[in-house]
Amino acid sequence: MNAPEPLDEVLARLEAEPSAWVRLAAARYEDAWEVEIFDIVTGAPPASWRAERMIYRDSVFIALRTNGSTVVRWLRRGSSRLGGTLLSFPGLNPNPQVQREAGNAHSAYESSRWPTVRTDLIGGMAPPNQQQPQQMLVSAGMTTFQNFATAARYLLRDAPTTESMIHRRMSYRHLDTSARIAMVEYTDEDVWVSLEGNHLAGVKVELMGSTPGPTKTLRRAPRGPVHLKLENGVPRNAFVVLVEGDYPLDQKALGWEYPVMQDPDVRRLVKFDPTARLQALLYHKEHEQVEFKQGIIGNSDSDKETVMKTVAAFANGDGGALFFGINKRYEVIGLPEAEVPRFQDSVSDLIDDWVHPAPAWAFDLLTVPGSHSRVVVELVVSSGDWPPYGVGTTRRSLRYYVRHAARSVPARPDEVRALARSRPPSERPGGGFMLQ
Repeated sequence: MNAPEPLDEVLARLEAEPSAWVRLAAARYEDAWEVEIFDIVTGAPPASWRAERMIYRDSVFIALRTNGSTVVRWLRRGSSRLGGTLLSFPGLNPNPQVQREAGNAHSAYESSRWPTVRTDLIGGMAPPNQQQPQQMLVSAGMTTFQNFATAARYLLRDAPTTESMIHRRMSYRHLDTSARIAMVEYTDEDVWVSLEGNHLAGVKVELMGSTPGPTKTLRRAPRGPVHLKLENGVPRNAFVVLVEGDYPLDQKALGWEYPVMQDPDVRRLVKFDPTARLQALLYHKEHEQVEFKQGIIGNSDSDKETVMKTVAAFANGDGGALFFGINKRYEVIGLPEAEVPRFQDSVSDLIDDWVHPAPAWAFDLLTVPGSHSRVVVELVVSSGDWPPYGVGTTRRSLRYYVRHAARSVPARPDEVRALARSRPPSERPGGGFMLQ
């Protein structure tokens, strides 16, 4: 998608949004206040979102959460009021350019992990107003800035520059949380694609490049990474693409020639010799990020909780891996390979039922040396973005665990509070001021 669209259709979509995160910068020119920056985001808050209110004699900078219908009302009438001050908006493009960008795309705007539908409401970034305030911004109780442009870049979390003016900007960005590629890990033989989103059923995962690659259509949201098998290695110019019908949702390149363009969520894996890896595991023994289990998980709640508390503790920390098929004497026993699919389904169900919120995880298999029918099953748990992760069959019965050396132990109240504070910024609306 990269085409003009009637303004009324854009505003209709915006009007239907229950939440809108708005950042506004305005300056006073003689007796009139004009909006120089108006950045609207819906779908999810911007990565660096924070409510702001900075008022100076000739400048105002505000970041607040409201709803789409309120924003559309301001845009249609061309003004908004801050207390008794009338702020005027520039005229809008009747057919603004609408462009879809992949997650973590490089652009002039703040990067988002979600795919973004971006609309430039006044035709991109207009030239800066030559009368933008150049004097130092000083006000009691407010942060001091060198000039208007410096404060506006801080509000938008743009990279600092030495330029004394900032381009006028009126943009609407919708972060599409229906589906995104969270991580791609690949070798010359396999690709694993981790997905996030609230509408993954029916989405097609496809590897495209100089030659057609494998595809997989999802019947339901996957519990782990989607696996694509490569028959002839990684094709040139390879991308992993999410598609729904004839609509591309997200994409990630499997390699860029220039390091500055490389996506941090794409990793090429070095394929290790399973025997050497097992020897290294046994040498280092259990520790904060590794735990061994002899066999499958027992049927009692106590047996299930013993394993799930380690899953939660890994998610509450720096991540880790559970290895099934290695006993406490550090002997590699393995599990029958024929029983592995059923075992993996059972573990998947246990994580869904016992760990809240559900962390990101994946399976790997290591062949037992000297055996063609037994494997060690590795359950890799990622460090979680939304701690604390609790263990229990109901939300009221949740218990929280952390790793201390090679043990998963109950978290102290101060540790639980610290985990909760480490979450991403809240989506609560800012208070104490109002735009009308």
